[in-house]
Amino acid sequence: MKIDTFARALLHISLGALMAFAPLAVSAATQASEPVVIGEKFQIESKVLAETRSYVIYIPDSYKSGKDAYPVLVLQDPENNFAHTRAAVHLLSGNGRIPAMIIVGINNTDRARDMTPTRPAAGFGDMPWRGGVGGADKFLSFIADELLPTIDRNYRTRPYRVLVGHSFGGLFAVYALINRPEVFKGYVVISPSLWWDDQVLVKAAQPFFAAHKDLRADLYMSMADEGDAMLGGAWKLSAVLEESKLANVRWQFKRFPEEEHGTIPYISTYEGLQAVFAGYRIANPTALFEEGGLPAFERHYADVSKRLGYTVPVPARAYGDALSEMSNRERFAEAEEIGKKMLEQDPKNTWALSALAQIAAKQKDDARAIGYSTQVLQLYPGSSQARAMLVKYKVDVDKIVPTLDLSPKAVTPYVGEYRFQDEVTKVSFEKDKLIAISSFGKCELRALTQTKFYCIDIEVALQFNQDKHGRVVGVTFKWADHDEGYKKVK
Repeated sequence: MKIDTFARALLHISLGALMAFAPLAVSAATQASEPVVIGEKFQIESKVLAETRSYVIYIPDSYKSGKDAYPVLVLQDPENNFAHTRAAVHLLSGNGRIPAMIIVGINNTDRARDMTPTRPAAGFGDMPWRGGVGGADKFLSFIADELLPTIDRNYRTRPYRVLVGHSFGGLFAVYALINRPEVFKGYVVISPSLWWDDQVLVKAAQPFFAAHKDLRADLYMSMADEGDAMLGGAWKLSAVLEESKLANVRWQFKRFPEEEHGTIPYISTYEGLQAVFAGYRIANPTALFEEGGLPAFERHYADVSKRLGYTVPVPARAYGDALSEMSNRERFAEAEEIGKKMLEQDPKNTWALSALAQIAAKQKDDARAIGYSTQVLQLYPGSSQARAMLVKYKVDVDKIVPTLDLSPKAVTPYVGEYRFQDEVTKVSFEKDKLIAISSFGKCELRALTQTKFYCIDIEVALQFNQDKHGRVVGVTFKWADHDEGYKKVK
């Protein structure tokens, strides 16, 4: 039996975790259309700016699944950039290229005032600049001393923060770097308006870098088809960075001449986040394992942790890819070593247990194959893979997971719609089977007790809840790493 790659077999690690990547909207066949919410809007009274400011927040779906903390991405101009930034973070983090992050988008009131560092001389740039300009210092103070402490109090956050800015927002990002470098450690600087006030920030960068040789930062800067002073400022800042030879500053400047000033944020955000978090993932787990074994995995993430300022454990995904490859090459001892390491990290990792069962079966070690498959079924009663293996070895599955046969009348009270936040689950009785349909898919429910059920092929148990009169009022989804309580609405 071939062990598939970890990415394709990820379903058997934890469907609770995978809910983060499932669509928020349930299919039209199960409910009427509903809006898909990608963020929430809040307000804060700023003493520094003497005004009320609004901001939008995106919280990763995995946030509600556990107790982990998250880096924070601060986004300028969310009016234009929030949706594609959220999509980039969602996609990249879901594929292990960057960490999942909380996004904080700061809505504008007076953009030129907040994002420009100085008030130029009259007539600069053939513009009168009659409005407010030169308020970057106050705006940075608002972010660092008012907004971010509020975010840290209300959410589980990590010390690593990223600032993303376009045009004037890119100008402000450079200002933040050379004025309060402790606030952010990552910068995505998109078509920055470094021409501002005769390149005042470029001129300030050289002495700042000279005086801060120990600076640690990750900076990505891009430019579209802009030329003249716009491009010149970026080239000059790149030259200053090159000449400064800062050992702990990773930076990159990339041009996209096929893009325009208005379209450059989309591709730059995606590429910029990957550049800021370069080295976060193990690009080729199998090659790294060949090179240094499991200690090489730990060294890699020790380096990542040191750079980000918090502990980043080795992802199960990295271990799993190496395990699959070792097994496919029939290097079973090494595959087992990796599988056992995964179980040290998470004793309830049913994917690792299933892989070890298959490895044992390949080696004709029936006892261990049965033992691992039994553990899978005890943790995940709906595993058709474990059931098939145990049946192959003539093991009575019903003795491991006794199933209770309930009459249609007994299960009828469970039929209906249940809601948890923006998730809706529909339970129906179809062809003598109780079926649950939600964003995680469709599964058959089988009874363990009168009120407790498990899904076939989806790693979740369902506990139906009753009031004191015996009426079904809700259902609790029990995933491997968290519970979710749904209220019955129909």
